[in-house]
Amino acid sequence: MKKSVAIGIALLLLVLAPIAYFAKNKIAEKAIESQTGADVDIDSNGEEITIKTEDGQTQYSAGGDVKSPDGFPQELVVMGDAKLILSSTSGTGSSLTYLTKSDQAAVFAKYLEKIVELGWKKEMELNSGEGKMLNISKGSASAVITIGENSTDDTSFKTTVSIIYTSDTDK
Repeated sequence: MKKSVAIGIALLLLVLAPIAYFAKNKIAEKAIESQTGADVDIDSNGEEITIKTEDGQTQYSAGGDVKSPDGFPQELVVMGDAKLILSSTSGTGSSLTYLTKSDQAAVFAKYLEKIVELGWKKEMELNSGEGKMLNISKGSASAVITIGENSTDDTSFKTTVSIIYTSDTDK
């Protein structure tokens, strides 16, 4: 149950967090609070958000100085030109989104090549042409990797990669 809550919060953040990044702090706090029912605090520079609930807290970072979440396996960022744009942590889960100059097919092929080499097991693969997804696992950890077209203003990057990572440390 905790894993599904962490994944749900991470997915919700991927949708709602840009509101907080581009809007005034108080407006963004109210928008996220109305959608989640959680208490939301946004720092003064608008690049970091903390959402607090009775189940714990989620931290989100966007903007110019995004770092990988603590405990996030760096091996999952397989593209050498990765430009980190979003990250979040919540309980045993975290997410990271990055841009790459490679096209979707090249990124997908690189993940398919690397995951086995790195000791990850491919659980599911989806390639719809316009978007791609991998579900992988390694021990008690799992990740969902979504690969799609870059829709940001930075047109020098072709592809967006989003990774949701969870680790059940109680197993």
